[in-house]
Amino acid sequence: MEELSREAPMPFCRRGSARDPRLARLLGECYRAELCSVAAYTYRAAVTEPHSKELSDAFDRIATDEMEHFRLLGALIVSLGGEPMLRMRWQSGEGVPSSGDTRERAIAEGRMLSEAIEEERCEIDRYQTLMGQTEDRIVRSFLCQILSDEERHVARLKTLI
Repeated sequence: MEELSREAPMPFCRRGSARDPRLARLLGECYRAELCSVAAYTYRAAVTEPHSKELSDAFDRIATDEMEHFRLLGALIVSLGGEPMLRMRWQSGEGVPSSGDTRERAIAEGRMLSEAIEEERCEIDRYQTLMGQTEDRIVRSFLCQILSDEERHVARLKTLI
């Protein structure tokens, strides 16, 4: 899996985007969702590692990308004149059985993959919507980069089904 393409610092940090508190508030949901994704993928990596190193490694790499998205979105929100805020929604779900039942484990891992793909698709929709709500080329470029990462995550996860 390719790593997130990172420009250091991001274009909006170098030049500064126009202040847009409305867009900063809209990005807040993405900010919170990225942190939920970090937790969810980290959990998935931990519980699948004993039985599927390939799946665990994929979840771990995506968690790293999501953490970078979280960090960069926070910086973007600040540069737009907002304040990154957390109001977490807790994710629920059943884990991977620790027993030796490979059928149950395969079902649980399949469920995790399906949930992960659906979460990524929701984020893709959210970023596409936000891109339509700003004319700021710098912000659009940044959102396009994250969108591309999220699409790559879906493609990678589909190969593991």
